[in-house]
Order: sequence, then structure tokens, then C-alpha cells
Amino acid sequence: QQQQQQQEQQQQSQPELTEDKPFFSEEGRGSQTLLQQSVFRDDKDYRDNPFLKLPPKDDPSTSWPYRGFDHATLDRLASISVAGVCAEILAFGTAEGGYADFAQLRELFQSAEPELDEGAMDNRIRYSLGFVMGQLRRHLGALDELV
Repeated sequence: QQQQQQQEQQQQSQPELTEDKPFFSEEGRGSQTLLQQSVFRDDKDYRDNPFLKLPPKDDPSTSWPYRGFDHATLDRLASISVAGVCAEILAFGTAEGGYADFAQLRELFQSAEPELDEGAMDNRIRYSLGFVMGQLRRHLGALDELV
């Protein structure tokens, strides 16, 4: 009788398996297979494992690509990044491309140190557009010779 009660409790705790649900979902037929064979079956937190900790001298976040860019460097990179779009606007009156340049610029801004919020990123892009447009207008002859 006690064994029968345990079986009933197990059946109540397990979701009803159906054919119309995705195979590996909780209600699918493969839910138990996933729990038995998956490498993720034991949800462990490995962040505090001392074996997996890097010594501070080998921490990649302190090396050049990971430590972030200072704001002065980001201003220079932003000007370079928007220069193509600005040149296209001056030459043709409109810019068709430049999406990849702005996406790359956003990624650079996200690695800023100290961090920039969304408004600060937008303001730096606006400033760069204005600065580069002014510089290209000022040196329009050099731009014509370059093209």
C-alpha cells in the first residue's frame, strides 16, 4: 500500500506526457531522456570553483582588448567610424549604407570604461557626425582629391 502511494505521488508530480508537445519539453515524451542523459542534468554553479579560477595575472579582462576603451579613444574611433557616412552625405546628399559602421560603433561604446548609458552613446554619435561633417566641409578639396 505504501509503495502504491509513492507511485501515485510520482505520477502526480510528473507532467502528463503527450504526443503533441515538443519531444524534449517537460510535457514531451523525451523529457525523462533529457534529464537522464544530458550533461546539464545536474544544475551546478561552477563560478566559485577554485580550480576554474584564473590567477589575477592571467585574467583576460585586464589585457588590452578586454579592459575597455577610455572616452578619448572612443571619440576618435567614433569620428573615424562615421566619416564614410558623412562623406556619402556630402557627395550624394544622402547616405544609403553605414549600418555596419554604426553597429560596430555601438559595440565599441559598450566596451567603454567607465560605462556609457544609451543617452551618452547617442550624444557621442551626434557629436561625431557634426564634428566630421564640419571637418569634411572645411577640407572639401582634399576629399575631392581623395575620391
